[in-house]
Amino acid sequence: MDRVDAFTGLWRDQRPDLDVRPLDVWSRLKQVTTLYDRALSEVLRRHGLSIAEFEVLATLRRTAAPHQLRPGELTRSLMVTAGAVTNRLDVLQRRGLVDRLRHTDDRRGLVVALTDKGLRVFEPALTELVGESGTLLPSLSDRQSSQLFDTLRKILVHFDDVERDAESDR
Repeated sequence: MDRVDAFTGLWRDQRPDLDVRPLDVWSRLKQVTTLYDRALSEVLRRHGLSIAEFEVLATLRRTAAPHQLRPGELTRSLMVTAGAVTNRLDVLQRRGLVDRLRHTDDRRGLVVALTDKGLRVFEPALTELVGESGTLLPSLSDRQSSQLFDTLRKILVHFDDVERDAESDR
């Protein structure tokens, strides 16, 4: 039994006409995400970063050197509003972790670049985060891990398809 079994069991008692199995899945995913975010926040706090700041730095670091993206590319990658990206960039730039530079090919445009200081802050945070993430996973066999990854991938692909369809209907 886990923390979700209690309330989905109550729904089964109160509304036996409903198949609450989707709540079993989504509630567990939400609980796992909440617990993971709590652990992630603690790791990042030790490195002086928030999850939002780490996400920006990670997005820049994943790109090839010199680790630069246009603000619009960051917005799409982070799946947040342009305003949220601007706020995150303001904080990171004040701390010297990113820089806003003129685009070399388009002087009207800007790129956001990961600074050397940003890289020095990010790399140990990433290393610790990956290590901690591994310890938070239960001991799954290779087969169980593959099944979980495949299942989560199917769900995410489904959401991507739904979003694409909604965008094409607009």
